[in-house]
Amino acid sequence: MASTDDDELNQLLGKLAAGSDDCWDVYEEVGRIVVAQLNARDWRALRSIADAWMTSAAAQGRLADTPPEAPDHAAAETRANHADALLGAAIVRAVFGDEPPMH
Repeated sequence: MASTDDDELNQLLGKLAAGSDDCWDVYEEVGRIVVAQLNARDWRALRSIADAWMTSAAAQGRLADTPPEAPDHAAAETRANHADALLGAAIVRAVFGDEPPMH
């Protein structure tokens, strides 16, 4: 691998580590492969992710529909954050098992 390639790879890895919006093509491709593998190997895990995703999307939608000055905005935000955390946990559990590997 040439030095320029290393520099570009390191730049991409840095963006991925930072959760950059510049990496949607990578996120989409990885997600597509993970979903295909779960569909073929672990339908229950995929169903769990889909259920959590739907719950998260609904909670985010309710939050978006709740004006910031509304008395229930904080509760809607808490519910949306909790739903997002459950979605993340479902994905991690499906991809890495109960104890995700650390690097």
